[in-house]
Amino acid sequence: DPSIDNGWSCIFCASGRECAIIDVNVWNDGGGGSGGGFGGTATSTITTTATTSTSPSDHDNTTTNTIILENKVSCSPPRHNNITTLASPILASASSWPFIAVLTSDGLISIRSPSCLAIPLRTVEVGTRPNDYFVLRTLRHDTHDYDGLYDTDHSTLAGKRTKKSSSLTIQQQQQQQQYQLYQQPWLVAISYSGEGKVIQCQPDTTQDLADRLMRLSIDAFGANGFPRSELAEALNASFTSTSYVGPEPTPYARSLLKQYLEAVLGLADFDSGGMSGWPTTSTSSNNNNNEIMESSSIARQRQQRRGGDDDYYGGGDDDLDNPQQQSYFGGAFDEAGRTMASSSSSPPSTFSSTTKNSKTSMLYASSPAALVVGSALLCLVCSQLSPPNSSLANRTAKACAVKVGVVFAGSGCMTTATVGVCEAIADKLLREASVFTLSHGSSPAPISHSYKNSINQRRRSSSSSSKNTPATEFAEAAVWLLRSCGKHDRAIEILYERLHHHHHPTKTALSSSSVVSSEHDEYDNINDTKTGGSGAWPQIKFESYTATHLSELWGSHDDQGCRLVLRSTATRRLLENNPRLGLSVFTATHPHNANQWKTMWARDDPLAHPSYPLQVVELLKSVNPAVPYDARDIGFSEAATTTSSDEEKSSQPEEGKIPLPLESGRALAVAYLESAIGISTGRPTVTDAFDSLPQDESFTEQVANLHDELSYLLLEGVIAELGDEDKTSDTELGQIYRGKLRRLLRWPNTKLHSDRLLASLPSSFRQEHALLLGRLGRHEDALRILYCDLQSLDLALEYCDVRYERQCAQLEFEKINRREGTIPGAPPVIKNCAYLPLVRVALQSDPDQERGTTAAIQVLALRRSSIDRAAALRLLPQNVPVAAVARPFLIPALVDSESQVRRLKVTAALQRAKYVSLKKQLTEAQIKSQSTLHSVPAFRSLKLGDPLHSTKAFKARPAHSASSTFPEVVIIKHFFPRHLVIQAKISNSSPTIDGRTLGDVAFVVAESSEEAIQPTVQVPLKALPFRSTGSAWCLLAAAPQRMDGTAILACELRYT
Repeated sequence: DPSIDNGWSCIFCASGRECAIIDVNVWNDGGGGSGGGFGGTATSTITTTATTSTSPSDHDNTTTNTIILENKVSCSPPRHNNITTLASPILASASSWPFIAVLTSDGLISIRSPSCLAIPLRTVEVGTRPNDYFVLRTLRHDTHDYDGLYDTDHSTLAGKRTKKSSSLTIQQQQQQQQYQLYQQPWLVAISYSGEGKVIQCQPDTTQDLADRLMRLSIDAFGANGFPRSELAEALNASFTSTSYVGPEPTPYARSLLKQYLEAVLGLADFDSGGMSGWPTTSTSSNNNNNEIMESSSIARQRQQRRGGDDDYYGGGDDDLDNPQQQSYFGGAFDEAGRTMASSSSSPPSTFSSTTKNSKTSMLYASSPAALVVGSALLCLVCSQLSPPNSSLANRTAKACAVKVGVVFAGSGCMTTATVGVCEAIADKLLREASVFTLSHGSSPAPISHSYKNSINQRRRSSSSSSKNTPATEFAEAAVWLLRSCGKHDRAIEILYERLHHHHHPTKTALSSSSVVSSEHDEYDNINDTKTGGSGAWPQIKFESYTATHLSELWGSHDDQGCRLVLRSTATRRLLENNPRLGLSVFTATHPHNANQWKTMWARDDPLAHPSYPLQVVELLKSVNPAVPYDARDIGFSEAATTTSSDEEKSSQPEEGKIPLPLESGRALAVAYLESAIGISTGRPTVTDAFDSLPQDESFTEQVANLHDELSYLLLEGVIAELGDEDKTSDTELGQIYRGKLRRLLRWPNTKLHSDRLLASLPSSFRQEHALLLGRLGRHEDALRILYCDLQSLDLALEYCDVRYERQCAQLEFEKINRREGTIPGAPPVIKNCAYLPLVRVALQSDPDQERGTTAAIQVLALRRSSIDRAAALRLLPQNVPVAAVARPFLIPALVDSESQVRRLKVTAALQRAKYVSLKKQLTEAQIKSQSTLHSVPAFRSLKLGDPLHSTKAFKARPAHSASSTFPEVVIIKHFFPRHLVIQAKISNSSPTIDGRTLGDVAFVVAESSEEAIQPTVQVPLKALPFRSTGSAWCLLAAAPQRMDGTAILACELRYT
């Protein structure tokens, strides 16, 4: 079994008619002592003998060494803690992983799975009565070159014949292709009379799986103990299996069904980590479900064939178009969960224990019928065991819901029959879960198909008892089953009625940090310890589960799921009882930081849908939270507005960033819109993802309307929280609303209709008026309000600072884009100084001219590093004395300028030194790269090879009197079959050169006396520093057979 962990073995044990599968682990710890776990210690002895001899007359010297290794052995109990008893004594068995073939004394070979030994998958008769077959063995795994025929029953080998494929019938060719693809080992059965039969284990078809499950369900529940007709329709079971009568249901039959469903659903947990499934193959059918299952199986097998184990899955790509393909599943009914595996990169070549735990969670199901109804039947059989196994039922239903994902009843992937099975079993779990003990031979009560009165029945049964009954435990499984089949509204209603409404658990006021958790944490919290004697969940656990469920429905982006969340009473209850957790239903899918906003797709924008954001706002506005948890959690009543020390003041949140207590529908709507537009979650203000997209007028108008809605909500909050006495001062909550309104008006990404809001803004909102005028580009009017009307130079400077920071951020963004080449053009500069309008307003609009001049000079002094100094000085009146400007502005500005000049000089000198150093390193590297013949880059493409001969170095003599700066030149000639390479070693060491660097040093053959040898390639030196030696090269093409005599070359050394 290649799926089990290293060191483990799977052993089939049989005695008489009884058999079992056990898992054994053997390991060596390097020392003595008894083994831990279930087993003991096994001792292995290894004897080594060494013989030495020096001469033929000497006696051999023999030395014997004994090494004792102690291995620890642990053995698990039988799988499923069950020993299987067969109808006849067992004679032999053979392994054909993942099958076990068992030969019994009645001449039958039963094919079984190690994960479910009690149920035979199929039976083959090899011996007649009296049976004389006694042995069963596994043959060598070799079927690659087989070209044989098979009987129509696909189980025995008729004979091996040498026929060509063209002479076979179509059915025989398909049969041969199937068995060549499915390469299981051959099994041979031998009789005492000398006869033998060879068989090969065959994968289950989807029809086999459906019919077997149908018969096992009838055996376990009886004819009317489960939704028989709906199950048959959902599985597309045959008429033979559906009309099967079966014996009276027994606890043993229910135990068999439980074992089988655990195996096919991949829920069996073995000590060795082995997988619990077996190969299956899809069959053609007119049923849509089977067609989808077939295509999924082919796609999955295609992926496995490309990346899997060829010895197991078959040969080349010629068989990919075969209409029947087999594939491996963690469970045979795990088709829905395994379909997504076809999209993974590459499946493992061998099955390990981690494979069964790495099933892909599904958001859609290609054929979920078998997965969903199989899980529902396992939940039903768990409720009728003695004692009931609610933990397995809950785990099964939850795993099914996670695999299937968010689906809806009535959609194409969930048939009516599948939904009917889940609803019927869920109703039975809720109505009759308190009666579990069934006597031997008894038949469970039939499942009622009238679902209309099930809610009233549940209410009566739940109100009749307040004890922690199994019905409460199985209610969780019923809820997960209803979610699996798409009945989400009913699942939420049942959970509320069963676990909340009738038990009245005490509400627990917890902080939002303990309330909000990740999706997986919420799933894990379902099985937390329940509080109280009533068996109900605590309030916070119920709310967390409901919020997670609603958030999944909303995050599915399916219209049916979104409409369900918007109209569900559970959503309103959650928003009223726990506003922050209820709000997370709609905000969980929003980006929560700047990086998520940057990587967000346009279609995932929270405001992308044309109607849902407005519907959410209307819903939130209509909510009246009953228990404002957040008021106590945040403690805004004092800490948000008043502090007792300077240290506390410095640690206060910025204006507009104080969390808003969610104690009204208005506050909920504000929190939702702030998250949707990104002002509260760090949406980037410059690199907006939508700036590079074509403008969509309808979407732009929709976004602007939502921004308008947020601004009007904040304005309403400020007006509603005005003081009762003078209607001019804000309450603590009103200050939070006003801060958020101002923050929205300052935010660069705000896209509201500023003119509309300006027209409806009360006249007392002077600072808000100024911010809106700034958004309209009327900066001087805005500054006039701040400086003259509000008489606050600090507010005016703050306004200019925000504008200046925005200009700097945009400038940096453009520089980065130009550096990356995305935006061509000259380097950007700030065109309009943000502080000049304030200087102009102070000089022109202040009634007191002297005060205005003083304020203008103060602006120059405070922002001398950011303001346009020349333009600001030109704005000052001519009668202003220099002394009034010198001390606060001119002298500090000159000092700053001088300091800046000195800093730039130092920086330039450092950069120059770095440049000289890098240039020197580059020159040395170039000289080194041309120092030898084989290192010259220009000669590598010529593939000259090794030279035939190289002359000794000789010093070159100038033909005429050379200048005093002429360097020393040494010549070396390298001869090749068709080329001549002249190497000129040049030394720049002349004493009269005075440390000058020679540039573009080239050795040139100016004239040749023979046409058969002509220069073709020159390799000069770009630079040759003083007291350095480098090589310049000249390559000449030569044709020796055309030369009449000695060739004379006139050479020149050129340099600058």
